[in-house]
Amino acid sequence: RPGGAFKDQISALVGDLTQRGTPYEMGVVPGIARLGTPVVAVSGNHDSRPLMLAAARRGVIVLTRSGRLLTDGSTDGSPVVSVAGLRVAGWDDPGESAAGTFEGKPLALKEQALVDARPEFPTWFDELPERPDVVLVHRHVLAHALLSTLATEGGQPVLVLTGHDHDQHVES
Repeated sequence: RPGGAFKDQISALVGDLTQRGTPYEMGVVPGIARLGTPVVAVSGNHDSRPLMLAAARRGVIVLTRSGRLLTDGSTDGSPVVSVAGLRVAGWDDPGESAAGTFEGKPLALKEQALVDARPEFPTWFDELPERPDVVLVHRHVLAHALLSTLATEGGQPVLVLTGHDHDQHVES
């Protein structure tokens, strides 16, 4: 946060923690939970709700558009959380599997869900109860939809962390 300070670091994961959601891949959860204190994550299109729930049960701060994922599968209803002195919000991926596995079948594309999310994501951001310092979202195209609206409004800077495009880069 400009002008502010935070004493801790956070580990931020922006989805695709697994490839196909197999039971074997669920074995990554303990390692994910040990990446740092705290670990903050959102789902990607290769992830499942059972995987994200397992991560939450191991102490990972799993963010969804409606708040932090709780160990019983509900969310806390607060889409902006305080982590290491930063206000952090996250958007769960519209392609996340509810069933828990993609094993033996192709990933569901769910393209309509992504098309619907493009205008929903910036609107969600605008309606947050407070402006976050950091936003985590898996889909690069959604991050760009938000960045386009932020570029025209000015205001306090926001760090948007994203994945999915398999290309490491920084844009400002």
